[in-house]
Amino acid sequence: MSYIVPIIVLIIVCLQIYFFVMNVHRMREYKKIFEHESSWEIEHSPETGFVSGISGDGNKVFRSIKESISKYLGSNSGSVIDFHLLKDAVDRHCDAVENDINTLTPVPLYCGLAGTMAGVIIGLGSLLETGSITALLSSGSGNFGAAAEGVNDLLQGVAWAMLASICGIFFTTVGSILFKRYKLQGESGKNTFLAWLQAKLLPELPSDTSDALSKLVKNLNKFNNTFAENTSNLGGALKNVNESYRIQADIIKSVHDMDVMKMAKANVNVLKELKECTDKLEVFNNYLNFRK
Repeated sequence: MSYIVPIIVLIIVCLQIYFFVMNVHRMREYKKIFEHESSWEIEHSPETGFVSGISGDGNKVFRSIKESISKYLGSNSGSVIDFHLLKDAVDRHCDAVENDINTLTPVPLYCGLAGTMAGVIIGLGSLLETGSITALLSSGSGNFGAAAEGVNDLLQGVAWAMLASICGIFFTTVGSILFKRYKLQGESGKNTFLAWLQAKLLPELPSDTSDALSKLVKNLNKFNNTFAENTSNLGGALKNVNESYRIQADIIKSVHDMDVMKMAKANVNVLKELKECTDKLEVFNNYLNFRK
């Protein structure tokens, strides 16, 4: 029985350390959400020129914030954007991390209380097992050794259990102090990001319906000018194609106008002359062979 309580307390302390380290990691993640201010940029649609999202480096929380804002801006490109919805997206993701930290902070304390209760229960079980309770309650009993042994087990269990409670109080207190400091840094980064949205993003977004229509007309005019230029270039290309077709038509017409029968008769005459020349060439070849 004397070895059970220290083992349980050791397991609980390990759990406390695990939850404390995990909570500190979460706190640092909260602190570094808006760490890379120099990488924040505004993205524009290449077709319309409207704002389509934001970009920047950061941890997974910042990437979630960036995706939410970019999705909202992309779905409402050219429309009036409500800044409160952008701020709500930032607060929603930050609050999720903060709630997670607040949930993990008191866990070491709860583990310590659980260890204390386990030590007391095991100590009382030792009293019942050894019969120390009966010895203590029996008036005039001389079995003080058994009673002392049971009380000793109870006190040892309570002492070990209090160690788990002290560790829980220590980790919880340190976690609360660290989160207070990290939260100030995280809130400072969030305020910087919101100020960047107000200073850089909002001026490029339409503030009302007339502004949105004005930007829409501007982009339509730009599109019309580009379309007119492309149409003019296409007209020149079609003109060249038509000229090529005209030349081909002239060639085909010239070939069609040729007297095919005259060409055939001329070819026959050429073949006849070649045939007569063949006989003479053979006689000339024999003469050359004779001369040799």
